[in-house]
Amino acid sequence: MNDVDVIVVGAGAAGLAAMRTLLAAGCRAVALEARHRIGGRVWTDTGDGLPFDHGASFIHAEHINPWTMIAGRLRFATEVDPRRRMLYVGGRPAGKDEIEAFGTVRAQALDQVIAAGRSGQDVSIADAVQLSGPWAAQGQVALGPWLLGVENDAASVADFAYAAGGRDRLVTIGYGRLVTAYGRGIPVQLGTIVERVDYRGSGVVVETTLGRLRGRVAIVTLPVGVLAAGQVRFDPPLPLDKQRALEALPMGLLAKIGLFFDGDPFGLGDTFYLHRHTTDQRAALYLVRPCGHDLVVGFVGGSLAHELEVAGEAAASAFALEPLIEIFGSRLRSRLRGARHTCWGTDPFAFGSYAVARPGGGATRAVLGLPLADRVLFAGEACAGDGWAATVAGAHLSGKRAARAALALLGANDAV
Repeated sequence: MNDVDVIVVGAGAAGLAAMRTLLAAGCRAVALEARHRIGGRVWTDTGDGLPFDHGASFIHAEHINPWTMIAGRLRFATEVDPRRRMLYVGGRPAGKDEIEAFGTVRAQALDQVIAAGRSGQDVSIADAVQLSGPWAAQGQVALGPWLLGVENDAASVADFAYAAGGRDRLVTIGYGRLVTAYGRGIPVQLGTIVERVDYRGSGVVVETTLGRLRGRVAIVTLPVGVLAAGQVRFDPPLPLDKQRALEALPMGLLAKIGLFFDGDPFGLGDTFYLHRHTTDQRAALYLVRPCGHDLVVGFVGGSLAHELEVAGEAAASAFALEPLIEIFGSRLRSRLRGARHTCWGTDPFAFGSYAVARPGGGATRAVLGLPLADRVLFAGEACAGDGWAATVAGAHLSGKRAARAALALLGANDAV
């Protein structure tokens, strides 16, 4: 039985931020991480020689995002996302009138969601968005499936409406590498699966696959998918308000399919989005040649993402490749040299991409973040507020908040 001041459960963006804050204050703290790496759902795979972010890719709202400053401090190159978009109808480029019609529908959909959310409604995106015409489905799929990883009827407009806005940045060699560099030197016990958090006494006892650890306070940064699955037992059990918050914040699934090419077979420049006219929400959005890499990333969300994850990497890559072949020709097959497919839905340490509030559940992130018995604190993207829900910035900021709260609790107890 080892003693520390604070036990941080999880070494993703939230856990690492909490640890840095605690260590800077001279606190005795340790992080426990089930994986054999840090970073959680921010992970850059370089197996094909190019950086492929399985998880988070974008530094959102870069002008106010803490990761912009962290990237600068750590000398990581970033690029502003130009948000250049190319729209196709079948195998041909969309005409000017078609592009304008899509732009009108997309703007209308966003306006309807934001208006509903900011008027105090907590209905689904599907209920808030009323579109018609040939581009209605395109406006719909660009919301829940491509942004949240769920169908529009499963997502709250109240949660969506206050997301931080502004330009995004891409990390040239991978967001996961940036988070790993940020966590370098932090004491993390890898390969340590937490099974039980006992907060019945004056402190907290955390039981793991490698033994027990005792602390005065614990900060739990695990994904809500792991908590909802009962992978960690709490003693006493989580109170009803926490259980309801977990039910209201299920994990969405935004899958990525990485297609690695020999050179540039497209000839349209770097870092642009491509998608085709669709009549339903089961479609892919492509990010082509991000930061000049010989790579295309296909994004699919919701039920389609789950189906492709079950079908496997070969089926997923075939699904992503066929529309590109229809547009650019069969020569793409000979230029393809590898593929990757994310599997967060079946990952036992995640069970999804990020937490998405159900309709009626927009206020539950704050409930999830409330402390238990002044000994157990919660942090992570699911607890994030101020427009940062479901982002790496939100995880980082909530980790720092939880650490400051832990230091306050430790100071109050010492004073007594």
